[in-house]
Amino acid sequence: MAQIFKLEKVKEHIYHLEFEKQYDLCMTFLRYQENFESPNPAFNTKPFSIVKYMQWYSRENGRFSYPEDWGGYNTAISVIREVQEEGIPDPNMYDSLIAGIVDIIDDDAGYLIGSYVGGESYEHELVHGEYFTNSKYKDQVNKIISEMNSDLYKRLVNKLCESGYNSNDSVMFDEINAYMVTGDEEFGLIVKGREYKRVKKELKALYKSISLLK
Repeated sequence: MAQIFKLEKVKEHIYHLEFEKQYDLCMTFLRYQENFESPNPAFNTKPFSIVKYMQWYSRENGRFSYPEDWGGYNTAISVIREVQEEGIPDPNMYDSLIAGIVDIIDDDAGYLIGSYVGGESYEHELVHGEYFTNSKYKDQVNKIISEMNSDLYKRLVNKLCESGYNSNDSVMFDEINAYMVTGDEEFGLIVKGREYKRVKKELKALYKSISLLK
C-alpha cells in the first residue's frame, strides 16, 4: 500500500492519524468506531463483516455514503485490541493497516484520533482524546453536563441520534462536550436560550484550563 497517512504523537497518550483521502480514513476506522458507537445493536460490541455493515448503512441512507458522511474519528487503543481479539470475520487491508499502527504506538492507555487533509475535525477529535486520557477533565465535563436542564439534554441527545450516534450516555456526554467546545452548528439550529449558552460557556472555559487538570 502506498503511503496514505502520517502518524504523530500530539500529547501524552494521544496519537493523530492524518490521511490523504477521506475514504481511506473512514474505511480504516469504520469497524472499530462502529464497534462501540453504532446505533445498530447488530454491530455494537459485536464482530461484523464490512459487507453486512454496508448493506445496512445503504438501507438507512439510500446508498453507502459512509465515507462521505464522516470526517473524523476517535477510539481507544484498547477498543481496537478488543475487536482484534474478538475476531475479524473478513479482514481487509485496512485492518492490516490499523493493526500495524497500534503495534507501532505500543501504548495500551493510548487514544487514536483520525482526520484527513483538508478536513475540519482535528480539534473536535482532540477534545475527545483529552476526555478519554485526562480523568480529572472527564469528571468535570460529566458534572457540567449531568447538571444541565433535562429537557435541554434530551434535545441534544435527539439531535445527535438523528446524526447517527449511539444514545448511550457515555457517548452523548463525550460528543456534547466536543461539539460545544469546537463547533456546535448542528445544535445551534435547534437549541437556543440561556441554559444552552451557560453550559457551552462553562465547557469552553474548562477546556481552556485543561493544562491545570493534569
